[in-house]
Amino acid sequence: MKKKAAICIIMTMAMVSLSACDGMTIPDMTQQQETLVAEYAAGLLMKYDPLFDNTLMTDDQLAKASEKERIQKEREERTRQLAEQYLEKTKASQEKSSKKDKSKDTTKENKSSGPESISADSIGSFLGLDGLTVSYDGYRTLKSYPETGNNVFSVDAANGKELVVTNVKVTNPSDQAVDVDMFSSGTKFVLMLADGTTVSSSSTLLLDDFSIYKDKIEAGATVNTILLFEVNEGTSLSGAGVGIMTSDKQGVITVE
Repeated sequence: MKKKAAICIIMTMAMVSLSACDGMTIPDMTQQQETLVAEYAAGLLMKYDPLFDNTLMTDDQLAKASEKERIQKEREERTRQLAEQYLEKTKASQEKSSKKDKSKDTTKENKSSGPESISADSIGSFLGLDGLTVSYDGYRTLKSYPETGNNVFSVDAANGKELVVTNVKVTNPSDQAVDVDMFSSGTKFVLMLADGTTVSSSSTLLLDDFSIYKDKIEAGATVNTILLFEVNEGTSLSGAGVGIMTSDKQGVITVE
C-alpha cells in the first residue's frame, strides 16, 4: 500500500533501520537516488498526513491575500498621515495660543508699566481703608528708633547703616471707632531710591509700625505711625519714594 510504503521509505531515510518493511530488504542507494526518495517521501507526507494542511493557496487566493496586505498597509500609512496632521495642527494651535497669551501679557505690562502716583494724603484711599485719612508726614534719619529708648522694643541700625523713618499719620474723622488691620492685609512697602535701588521695610515688633498696625482708632483720633527702612550711611534720598504694593496694584509716594 502507498501509505505503508511511504512509512518504510521515511524510516529508510532516517536510517532508523536498514530492513524490515514487510520483511523486505532495502538496497543501497546512490546520492541521487536518496534525494529522489526524500522528495517522494515529502510528497507522500503532505498527501497522507492528517496533521498537514494539504490545501495549498491557489493563484486567486494568493491574489486576495496580496490585496488584503496592500489594503492593510494603506490603512497603516493613512493612519500615520492622519496622526502627523493631528500633531501638526495641535502644535500650530499651541503656538497660536502661546502668542495670544504673550500678547495679553505684553498689553498688561504696558498698562501697568509704572506704579500709580499717590499724593501724601491719599494713602488711605489707595489702600481701601474706608473712613480713615492716612497721610505721609516727612521722614527722619536715625541710628536708633525710638530715640528715647523707653519703649519695650527698639531698632538699632547696623554698623555703616542708618534708619530712614517715614512718618505716617492715621486719622479717624468719623464719629465712630474704626478697626485697622494692616497686619493681615499683606501690603508691602519699599523705599525706592533714585538710582533704582529698592529697600524693603524692616520687619519690627514696634507697636507704631504702620506695616503691621492692628488696633482700633477712636472717633476723631489721630495715631502717629512709622515705616522704617535701613540704608547705607549717607545715602541720598533726593528723588526717592515709598512704594506701596498690594495684591493687585502698586503706588508710590514721593519722599520730601
